[in-house]
Formats: sequence, structure tokens, C-alpha cells
Amino acid sequence: MEKRNSVLDWFKYFKNNFLLDACAGLIAFAIGMIISIIMWKTGVMEWGVPFGTGFMTGAFLMMALFASMMSFSQQFNIAVAMGCSRRRFLSAFFGTTAVFSVVELLMLWVLYHLEMFVYRCFIPAQEGNDVEASIGEVLDLKTVLTILVAAIVFKFVSGMIALHFGRTGFYVVWFGYMILIFGAGNIATRAADNPDGICAEIMRKVCEILTFWNGLGSYLVIYAVLAILLLFFGRMQLRQEVRSA
Repeated sequence: MEKRNSVLDWFKYFKNNFLLDACAGLIAFAIGMIISIIMWKTGVMEWGVPFGTGFMTGAFLMMALFASMMSFSQQFNIAVAMGCSRRRFLSAFFGTTAVFSVVELLMLWVLYHLEMFVYRCFIPAQEGNDVEASIGEVLDLKTVLTILVAAIVFKFVSGMIALHFGRTGFYVVWFGYMILIFGAGNIATRAADNPDGICAEIMRKVCEILTFWNGLGSYLVIYAVLAILLLFFGRMQLRQEVRSA
């Protein structure tokens, strides 16, 4: 791996990471569009909803959490075993992942507008302007940048968990993800059923923190968590031993 001295060499080395994400995203996009069209054809909906872009976003999020677990360990072990320094590998991974993530965001942007164009052409009752307006209110520059940084960090963290803890790490991440999804839903349900209960109080405190100073609190919390994860797992990576398969 010491011979990989050019940026192009590193992009070739990590290209499968992007190809895997892109294939999963495009398949999810096609499935989402088909579902949206079927729902319109059967009269369930009177307009086209960008399920394709939504499904693609979900696929990218899932890949950010779990795809690196399938490739990071092998890439790290091979690179370091062939003489590449851990610091060099880390910088190459972050550099290529950042570029690939930007390309994935551009794919989402292009395919979203393509999807809405298709719906306007073939679905007469399409009210895409309202959908686009609501999405535009949420996806401003700072939100997109935060999503980009989070995707890069989570890809690294998930890869390091699999590298350091092996199969156990994968199951920990999976169960943690499921607990977070169902646990948050359960807390929200309990808060709605009992506005004076402890769950409702927790929800109010969390909302107060996240909405502090016109929403600045949410960005501070997110970046603080990402910084802690990056520092912790970055130090772990610089000391990580090479493990044979």
C-alpha cells in the first residue's frame, strides 16, 4: 500500500464503497417511484409523492451506518499490512468518503427534480410546488452540510466498531439502532397519551435544547456528539492492530 502515493490511487482503492452506496440508492429510488405511481394509479393518492428520493435517502442512511462494516476492516487490514501508516489511511478514507458523499448528495438533488418532473408530466393533479417548498424550507445549506459531516463520521465510526469489536460490534450497532428507533417512538407515544408524565417532560426538555436560539441548539448538540465520536474512534484507529481474516 506504500506505493499508493497519488490521490487517484486512493480513489481507486475505495471506489467500491461508493459503488455499493450508489447501487443501493438507485435500486431504492426505482422501488420508491414504482410505489408512488402504483398508489396514484390505484387511486390511493391524487398526486405524486417523491417516494423515490425518500427511499434513496433511507438507503444512503442505512449504508452510512452498516456498509462500512462490510469493507472498512478489510481495507484497513490490507493497507496497514502492506506498509501504509494508520494516519495516512485515515486521511485517505476521510478524503475519499467526503467526495463520495458530496456526489451522493448531488445524485439525490438531481433525481429529486427528475422525479418531480416525471410526476408533473404524467400525473395531472400533481401539486409539486407545495412539496418542493416544504423540502426547501428544511434543506438549507447548514442542514445539508450537517448531514454530509454526519454521514462521513458515521461511516468511519461504524467501520471502526466492526474492525475493533468484530461481529459483536455489528450486532451492538444493529440493536442500538433498533432500540433508538422503537424507543423514540415509544417515548413520543407515551408523551402524547400522558402530557403531564415523565416522557412528556423529557420531550419538552429535549425540544428546548434543540430549539435554543432559533435552532442553533440542535446543531451544537449534533456537532458535539460528532466531535466526541470522531476523537474517540480516531484515537482508537491510530492504535488499532492489524487482524488477519
